Amino acid sequence: MSNIVIKDSHVGQFLYLGRWVDKATFCAFVYDKNGNEKLAENYQNFQNMISSGLWFASKKPRKAKDANVPNDK
Repeated sequence: MSNIVIKDSHVGQFLYLGRWVDKATFCAFVYDKNGNEKLAENYQNFQNMISSGLWFASKKPRKAKDANVPNDK
């Protein structure tokens, strides 16, 4: 039996909006509930802002129209 070493290929990274990004070079805009944006200049700043509950990683998704209301054509 051989020794199998499993290497974590995502060391120093985190999953951001569905993709792996480096923490060391990370910066991104964050958004409040009104869609205003602010730059998070690094990973720690981003985490602090997101954990506050006042800022979000993406803009608030638009609500789909009510499926029970017919389209006017």
